[in-house]
Amino acid sequence: LELINKMYRREIEIIHDFYLKLYQLSNPHLNYDYILFDEGQDASPVMLDVFLKQSARKIIVGDEHQQIYGFRYAVNSLEKVNFDKLYLTNSFRFRQDIANLAMVVLYFKKCLGCEVNGAKIIGAGNPITEKSHAVLARSNIGLLDRAIEEVFFNKVKKVYFEGNINSYTFASDGASIYDVLNLYLNQRNKIRNSFIKCFNSFEDLEKYIKDTEDVELDLIASIVEKYGVYLFTYLPGLKKYQVKKEEAQITFSTVHKSKGMEYDLVELADDFITEESVNKIADDLQSLEKLEVEGIKEEINILYVAMTRAKNKLYVPKSLFKKASEILKQSRLVKKMKEVRGVNR
Repeated sequence: LELINKMYRREIEIIHDFYLKLYQLSNPHLNYDYILFDEGQDASPVMLDVFLKQSARKIIVGDEHQQIYGFRYAVNSLEKVNFDKLYLTNSFRFRQDIANLAMVVLYFKKCLGCEVNGAKIIGAGNPITEKSHAVLARSNIGLLDRAIEEVFFNKVKKVYFEGNINSYTFASDGASIYDVLNLYLNQRNKIRNSFIKCFNSFEDLEKYIKDTEDVELDLIASIVEKYGVYLFTYLPGLKKYQVKKEEAQITFSTVHKSKGMEYDLVELADDFITEESVNKIADDLQSLEKLEVEGIKEEINILYVAMTRAKNKLYVPKSLFKKASEILKQSRLVKKMKEVRGVNR
């Protein structure tokens, strides 16, 4: 409330959530017969409150397995209401091959003791085109690594980035790849991020990563070690090869930025949660707090969302599955592991 008042008095910067909150507090009445709330699995509590107070016939559409915005305090509205449930199981985006693989991923949740409700997917699509090609990654840094590899080593010259390319140089906590690179080069005066500046050396950062198992920071450190000073050339160089989306040979995107999108061919980067890591977590499940388990479930959802962006073909990293699932052996669309581009990276 104090922050709202400060924004109201213009003492601090006004953010989008401010006027949304003011709208909620005004108790608006929407004069409609029907109101449909889409993406209900990732609902803003404020918007949900406005929606539920309306007298119209209310409908929520959502998929709990696509809930990927818990880090932004979104809530699954499907759990908050007592509406009649009707399941939509047919996807007209892809065939059954990709549907089967997506269901395998959803059943990772069973290792966490979770019920997998409504996880039956029927692939009712019949896609035949291969015009759009996307590389999807879990993290900004994982995507950046693949983009550098494709452009400067595989000689792909027409690329497109969903969203602002500059945002991909940052980790979720705000640390920039340039900060870690300057630490690696011992140019401490150029480090802007206060957290990275706390480390006396790159070796100290590596020790911290090992002790904390910080996956995202580990990715940054790995790329810095892999490319070193050449990053000063590669990162600005990526912008030179950007074209319009319809002209691109490859579109690069994180899963969050690709939500709602679809592509004929999808390749997954090698930075998603894996079957092996879920199994390891399951072995020590009793030591985890509920919030941690929810975070792991969301990581599985992120992988599921990434897979279901594909219309025709889906390429997966070899590391994703502990064993070659029967679903992979039987699939016509997911190529044999040794044939998949980039699968051994």
